[in-house]
Amino acid sequence: MKNKYLNYIKENYIEMFRNKDIVWYLEIAIAIFLVINYNFYPFDLVFSRISILSGIIIIILVRHPLTERRGNFLKFIDNILIASSVGIAIYSYFEMDYFIELTGIGTHLHQMVVGTFVMVLLFEATRRIAGPVLPIMALILYGYAIYRGYSYSRIITEIFSYDGIYGIAFSLAISVVFMFLLFGNFLNQANFGNFLLKLGTALVGGMSGGPAKVAVFASSLFGTISGSAVANVVGTGTFTIPMMKKLGFEPAVAGGIEATASTGGQIMPPVMAAAAFLIAEILQIPYLDVAKAALLPAISYYACVYASVDAYAKINNIQGVPKNERPTVNEAMKLGGHLLLVLVFLIFLLVRRIDPLRAAFLTVVFLLPLSYLNKKTRLTIKKILHGFADATEGLLVVGISCATVGSIIACIALTGLSGRIASTIVGVGGENILLVLVLVMVTCIIFGMALPTTASYLVLASIVAPTLIRFNVVPISAHLFILYFAALSGITPPVALAAYAGAGIAGANLLKTSWIAVKIAFVAFVIPYIFVYMPSMVLQGNSPNLFFILLVYCVVLPISLSWGLWGYSFIKKLNMFERFLNLLIAILIVIFSINGLFSNHLIVGYIISTIWIGLIVFPFIKLTFVKKFFKSNSLKSKEEKL
Repeated sequence: MKNKYLNYIKENYIEMFRNKDIVWYLEIAIAIFLVINYNFYPFDLVFSRISILSGIIIIILVRHPLTERRGNFLKFIDNILIASSVGIAIYSYFEMDYFIELTGIGTHLHQMVVGTFVMVLLFEATRRIAGPVLPIMALILYGYAIYRGYSYSRIITEIFSYDGIYGIAFSLAISVVFMFLLFGNFLNQANFGNFLLKLGTALVGGMSGGPAKVAVFASSLFGTISGSAVANVVGTGTFTIPMMKKLGFEPAVAGGIEATASTGGQIMPPVMAAAAFLIAEILQIPYLDVAKAALLPAISYYACVYASVDAYAKINNIQGVPKNERPTVNEAMKLGGHLLLVLVFLIFLLVRRIDPLRAAFLTVVFLLPLSYLNKKTRLTIKKILHGFADATEGLLVVGISCATVGSIIACIALTGLSGRIASTIVGVGGENILLVLVLVMVTCIIFGMALPTTASYLVLASIVAPTLIRFNVVPISAHLFILYFAALSGITPPVALAAYAGAGIAGANLLKTSWIAVKIAFVAFVIPYIFVYMPSMVLQGNSPNLFFILLVYCVVLPISLSWGLWGYSFIKKLNMFERFLNLLIAILIVIFSINGLFSNHLIVGYIISTIWIGLIVFPFIKLTFVKKFFKSNSLKSKEEKL
């Protein structure tokens, strides 16, 4: 027995520690530090932010080197940068208070040199993990600030402050966002993703196009926790995409479905990626209010995705997963059904308006003993350590992007650039709010193509959100409008990172996959306009009641639009007239929402919905009658023969 335990420890822990590099230990140390700092013992503010940013930069420089070859000059440069990160962190800790005192005034030469070197390290780390767009954008804004007459020393003090790289964006990234990353990674270590796939296969796998519906089900739930569309595609797509292809889905369609379902996770409550916390902080409203506002648009999104998947499966006569290849609901629930209590517990805490950071931490604490109810979900010390390390890995791109975005926001605030951009947009769009919204949409998609969703949202929230609010757009609608299109850039050609990830797994054409993804989720490009004109869809204002919103915008609009585009309903293939009628109904709903007709005349929406329901009910009754008629005739003919 003693040897058995010794062998277990050797195989599971000694070998694990022996095979890990020092950076892995640094990732665990950062995670534990953040848990202690924000839940037990708050360390000095300057020390915590500087040390975490320095740690993030060091990990990125090591994990993403200029070259893998030892003895190379580029390797020498990497080592210099890593050593400099440590030295500058120590210097910054002792000089940070002085920098803060000089904010908006200027600083001495040696501090300017240090500040410049911090920017170099920050931009290089950002370039390596998030691409060159953010650093280039920051450099352009620095140049613009100098052009506007601000001294370089003043720019450095603005950037190197709590309004710059150490500002609200970075603060939220290393606190609330990290705790939810930790929660998501602990769930992942407890095999929650595998459980969702099994449960989805048991519930909808046997339906027409079953694997695609499994992807929609699993990705919507897993994506809301992971907060990254690409990570979600890779996480669930490696299982769902091959299964879809096996049962007859075209590779491009399989990749497009997974990309669309995963992208929706960023706008699906309760977590909604990192941007939801930023919205709450910027607008100074409870996080729960943001989650509630996003719920109905998310339901509309997934209603359209589900109807599109169902239509494609029926057009191509794709059956579900064979019964002998899918688990029963009981088997799936035995695998990890108890883990659903974790989500219930999290939602309960958020509904009770517990601070999101504390809610996430308490949920992690609740998960630890709960995981031991099943051997396959048990969070051993090994899994916990991997969960800590993976959470820090997830923080890298968010944290470094938020720090760089903080410097961008500082320059925008210093130069008053947001006001000038707002004036330009208003000058082009005039007083036409619809044209202004289109311009903002295009801007969001372009930014989102090159930036992570969180970074894209932060930059645009500081630039264009005030413009929308100036046009009397409800603040939460303005910010969700930006978040939606920043997220949708992941499936929008020509640069559609989530769609490209799906295409890579499926072995499909990149552009074809992204265009199919757009078609599957087409309602998502319409919904943001509706909740700008109809704030009741995000539970704001006093217009139409909840039943009206659910019926018109969460059922009739997404499904009619999907049926019109694909040409197949839940029960039959649609002829050209029926497709036209479905598209016409969807277009009328959008037009009447924009011109405000529904706000004062609910009866118009109910009439349109009744007509659409009639289009479903009449063919269903007709088909049922015909089947019964032929069945009765066949029975009569058999009786006559006898």
